[in-house]
Amino acid sequence: MKKFGLLGEHLGHSFSKGIHEHYFEKEKIDGNYTLIEKNINEIESLMTELREKKYACINVTIPYKVEVMKYLDDISDESIKIGAVNTILSKDGKITELEELGELKDARISELEELIELKDKEHLYTLSDSLRNGSSHAGSELN
Repeated sequence: MKKFGLLGEHLGHSFSKGIHEHYFEKEKIDGNYTLIEKNINEIESLMTELREKKYACINVTIPYKVEVMKYLDDISDESIKIGAVNTILSKDGKITELEELGELKDARISELEELIELKDKEHLYTLSDSLRNGSSHAGSELN
């Protein structure tokens, strides 16, 4: 079973576990999604766990979108410009980011719309991109 998770400080309000577990079930993925609540001084040990492949992939939320960047072995120019990352994984012994492609984002939004019956797609784009610490960049993505 692959282990996935969401890294954050306080995650009691998050819908991520339910959304991802629904997706795993729907797509018949043998996976588990965990809410990983950590203090800032616990991030380094979590990055060691990721490097050791104890997690397949970790989504990152505020306040750690910037903090985890210093542990990445490889990072895109876009994320450097924005100053934040969304998703990290271990690949070939290195911690890197999962770059989100437009088509992948559209696919995720379709699934989210189905799950939460969202009527206004633009609000989801705005929320998703704004949380990346790049709201000015996100605005240009909407046009």
